[in-house]
Amino acid sequence: MKERRVVLVMVPPLLADLIKHVLEARIRRDVEISIIADDEHAQDIGERVRRLAPDVLIVRAMVAPSLWAEVSHRHPVRVLSLSDDLTGIHGPGPGDSAPLTPDVLAELLHGVLASI
Repeated sequence: MKERRVVLVMVPPLLADLIKHVLEARIRRDVEISIIADDEHAQDIGERVRRLAPDVLIVRAMVAPSLWAEVSHRHPVRVLSLSDDLTGIHGPGPGDSAPLTPDVLAELLHGVLASI
């Protein structure tokens, strides 16, 4: 089975650990997780994400639009955006929104990874 790459950007460490746990415990695929926890204004964040070539990008809403625009034209990527208050998750489609819980996260990731 092909390895899938999930990249987390601007996700707080505790939430990043939860996401990693959900992926490891509930997703039955080969998934590589990379975490980029840089200042949102870092000049090279787009380049770093492009080099990782993610299949799924989980990113804080505050940086999602600009980062998606930078990354998506070179590599098809599905974006899940976390709300600013970290209580909701948006995507992968326009208008898709749900509360951020481990069950919802697992269901979304399973659906996204299965569609790739």
